[in-house]
Amino acid sequence: MNQKREMPENIRKMFEQRKLASNNSSNAPVQPVAEQIKPSSPDAEEIKGEVKTEQKEQISQNNDLVDNTKNDITQDLNNEVVNDQPIEQPKQDKDKKAKIAKPKKEKIVKEKKQKEQKEKKKLSKKAKTIITISAIAFVLIIAVIVLVIMLIPKVEKMNAPKLKVYTLSNQVMFYVDENENADYYEFYIQKSGDTAKRIPSQSNVIYISSMLNNPNDPKSLGEYTIWARYGSKNEKAVSDISNKEKVTYTKQLDKINDATLNLETNELTFSRVNNAISYRIYYGAGENEFITQVNPTSSSIDVITVNLANKLKAGNYNLMIQAIASTGENSYYTNSELSKSIEFIYKTKLEPIKTATFKKSTSNIKITLDKNKTNTSKFKIIINFSTASSPLTVEKEFDSIADSQVLDLSQILSKYSKTASEIASISVIAVGSGYIEDSTAISATIND
Repeated sequence: MNQKREMPENIRKMFEQRKLASNNSSNAPVQPVAEQIKPSSPDAEEIKGEVKTEQKEQISQNNDLVDNTKNDITQDLNNEVVNDQPIEQPKQDKDKKAKIAKPKKEKIVKEKKQKEQKEKKKLSKKAKTIITISAIAFVLIIAVIVLVIMLIPKVEKMNAPKLKVYTLSNQVMFYVDENENADYYEFYIQKSGDTAKRIPSQSNVIYISSMLNNPNDPKSLGEYTIWARYGSKNEKAVSDISNKEKVTYTKQLDKINDATLNLETNELTFSRVNNAISYRIYYGAGENEFITQVNPTSSSIDVITVNLANKLKAGNYNLMIQAIASTGENSYYTNSELSKSIEFIYKTKLEPIKTATFKKSTSNIKITLDKNKTNTSKFKIIINFSTASSPLTVEKEFDSIADSQVLDLSQILSKYSKTASEIASISVIAVGSGYIEDSTAISATIND
């Protein structure tokens, strides 16, 4: 009873079939031994009868044997090759096995496909997770880039400035509006035929003299083109150039500082100025308020002398001199400033009368004159007597100025107890006033 028995043939075949099924699908359920043993074959019926006649102890041993064998076969199934050929069976058993194996095979294929799909689903889920993470990372990177771009100040190109030109009395100034975004200002100057010169400046105002290498050099004079733009340390912000302006750079003649006036001779003297073609002597602030314009005959004259006699009306003046430049097409000089003022008191003298005639019989004296040159209605008559008495001076003022005036001296002579026959000579003087001096005396002709 304790001796180990051989496994019945039908049971062994059944385990071989299960082994074959296990190789096709490890998930197929294992059926109980009693269900797989069917009384379809004579051998099975014989064995069944034999089993019935065995004692319960033998059945128990067989069951233990089946359990042990099942564990051994399950372990062997993992190591055996799928293509192992089963032991030949009777034809009837093969047909039944084929019928049973076909649905099992389909089931195995279906389960295999489901398993592959499941594995694919698992892989797809993993890939989906990776893609999701990558997408999130990409979005975060884009968001960071956009945020950085938004935080970085945008660099915009500055608008081009408008260049303005102001011509002063002795200078030309260029101006552009201030720009708080500009780090500096750029001015450009170009002479015809030369390359442009760039002048950076911290100021929005510049004078043409500061744009030239040597503004005092006569070669610097001429026509120029000027323009400007706003400068920046960031090249993208630098503006376009402004409008271009054409200007003429000129030089002002030197100012006269050494003028002197001789009050006795009325002569004005001063030094010659280079490149001046003439000189004007002004007596007022107006452009046309000048006494005379002097045109020296030679540029080699070092000292200019101007006689002011009879060039002014009597009066008090502040004289100023200006050097005059040429107005020719190729001339780039301008008139000088006015010199320092020179105070000048100019007095004129009345022209003497033309004639004076005294007639003793009537005691009348007749005076003729040029009222334009002897512009006065007041006269002084000096009478000298033949006796030792002092001369008699009579002043007479007429109501108006006339070319001919007649004066009766009889009443004057009576007043001083004198007669016409006592008169030895008579002289007449035209009387002036203020800055007009008296004329010289003219002797009258005495007739009986």
